[in-house]
Amino acid sequence: MEDFSPYPIHDIEALEAIARETAPEIVPRLIEVFLKEGRRRREVIAKAAETRDRDILGMEAHALKSASASFGCLRLAAQTRAADAAYKASEDDTLFALAPLILASLEEAERILGSVRLGA
Repeated sequence: MEDFSPYPIHDIEALEAIARETAPEIVPRLIEVFLKEGRRRREVIAKAAETRDRDILGMEAHALKSASASFGCLRLAAQTRAADAAYKASEDDTLFALAPLILASLEEAERILGSVRLGA
């Protein structure tokens, strides 16, 4: 399995880009929505891993990969990209091995994004 440690947990430049492309005042609301969705997905992924439901785990990884990259959660994006590829290749051992890493990265992303203050 790939080593994800070279990927930063978070890159603030992604949020700064969102602020430039939209409006800085809406970024906190976008983060709030991402965090709420992330908490829901974390529960679904944990249950899918526990019950070894490869389809749910694969769908959740697929759904998270772009959003996590957009919000600068680069390690999470790399892990979900790998899980999506493992799902599509029917590499279930890899898919399920990635689940705890994804869960840990989601938790870390929630912690970091919850404390982000742009322009500070």
